Amino acid sequence: MESIATLNAATRATIARFGAEQTVLFLELLQSLDLPSRVGRFGHLASDASIETYVKAALSAAAFTAGAFVEGKLVGVVEVFETRANATAEVAFAVHADWRRHGFASALLDAAKRWAEASGVRVLSMVISPSNTPMRRLAERVGASIDIACDEICAEIAVAASYDMAA
Repeated sequence: MESIATLNAATRATIARFGAEQTVLFLELLQSLDLPSRVGRFGHLASDASIETYVKAALSAAAFTAGAFVEGKLVGVVEVFETRANATAEVAFAVHADWRRHGFASALLDAAKRWAEASGVRVLSMVISPSNTPMRRLAERVGASIDIACDEICAEIAVAASYDMAA
């Protein structure tokens, strides 16, 4: 597992890309989410069994996955799924409740943006549950374009202002 960044020297947190070798840690993180967080993350009350199915599918389908690790424990994750439509990719996040408000989601978003820029992706798209206030705040803080329709919040984050949008 290659470290992408050191987030916080005090917590010894690092951001690192990972894959199938971290399936168990990824599964444990998502299954540890409390009920409101599960609804916020998946848009419904996901069972442990459905989360297990999701983890397997996500790790095989995601173009990029990175985690926030504290002393070897996975406490946050970002997944990027390429759509190739208009150089857009969809991102999904989860951060364990005990580790929220420490900058992990922001650091994971930065890692996803660096990957996206290197991969030619211009826009990262997020579908946010209306109950997921922390993700909405993150999207607003990074200047995402936000659209609310049919009980979903869609946020689009420009990867790099330097891209020539006419290209």
